[in-house]
Amino acid sequence: MEIAVIVLVILLILVLILHISFRRQVGGLVRQLRFIKENETRMRLTSSNDYKELKQLIEEINDLVESVEVKKSALCEKENQISETITSLSHDIRTPLTSLDGYFQLLSKKELDDETRERYINVIKNRINALNNILDELFTFAKLNDDSFTLETERVNLTEIAAVAAFSFYEDFRRTGTEPVIDIPDEPVYMNGNNEALTRIFQNVMKNALMHGTDIKISLTKSEGYAIYCCENSFDETVEIDTKHIFDRFYKADKSRNAKGTGLGLSIAKGLCERMKGEISAKAENNSFSITVKFPV
Repeated sequence: MEIAVIVLVILLILVLILHISFRRQVGGLVRQLRFIKENETRMRLTSSNDYKELKQLIEEINDLVESVEVKKSALCEKENQISETITSLSHDIRTPLTSLDGYFQLLSKKELDDETRERYINVIKNRINALNNILDELFTFAKLNDDSFTLETERVNLTEIAAVAAFSFYEDFRRTGTEPVIDIPDEPVYMNGNNEALTRIFQNVMKNALMHGTDIKISLTKSEGYAIYCCENSFDETVEIDTKHIFDRFYKADKSRNAKGTGLGLSIAKGLCERMKGEISAKAENNSFSITVKFPV
C-alpha cells in the first residue's frame, strides 16, 4: 500500500512538473507572439519542448505569420503602385490641360490675325486629341485590370489587320521622313482573335518604335503553328532599356517626365495579347530593339 502511494505521489509530481513546463512554454510562445506583433521583425516562434503536438502548433503559427507578412508586403507594394499611378496620371493629364489653357487665353486676344488664330486652333485640337488618347489608354488599362473583362473573338485575317495598322501611320512616317521596311505577305494568316484589340496591339508597338527609334522594320511570318509579328527599330545606345520591365505600366526608358506618351501603351499591348492566348516579348542588343508578338493560328 505504501509503495502504491509513493508511486502515485511520484506520478503526481511528474505531472505537476510537466504541467509547469508546458505552461512556461506556452507563456514563452505568447511573449514571442506579442514581440512579433509589436515589432517589424523576421523572428519566428521557437521552442525547446519536444512535444509533437506543440511543435506542430508552432509550425502552423509560423506559417500563418509568414502568410500575414506576405499579404502585408503585397498591400504596401500595391499602395505604392497606386501612389505612383496617381502621380503619373496627374502629370500626363495636367500637361495638355495647361497647354490648352494657355492657347485659349492667346486665342481670346482680339488682335490676332486669321493665320495665327488658325494655328492656335490647330494646336488646341492636337492637345484635345492627345488628352483623349490618354483617357482612352487609361480606360483600356482599367478594363484589362478587371478580372471579369473578356474579349469577344472570332476568325480574323491577321495579315490584313497588320497591314492596315501599318498604313495608319503613313502620315507619321511621311512627317518624320521615316521609310519603314514592311514585310507583310499577301497570303492571309488567320487566327481566333479580336480585330480591334489586334489593331491596338500593332499600333501601340509601332507608336513606341516611332517615338523612341529609327530604321523601323515590320514583319509578319508564320512558323510552327504560330503567327509571328515583329517590329524592330534602332535606338540611342545611351538609353538603357530594361526588357524585363518594358511592359510594366508607366515604364519609360527615358526617366525624364518630358518623354512622350503615358507609358501605358506596351502594358496595354501585353494585356490584350494575353487575353487572346498570345505571347509578347522584347529584346535589346547593341543598338537594335525589337518587340515580337506570337499568336497560335
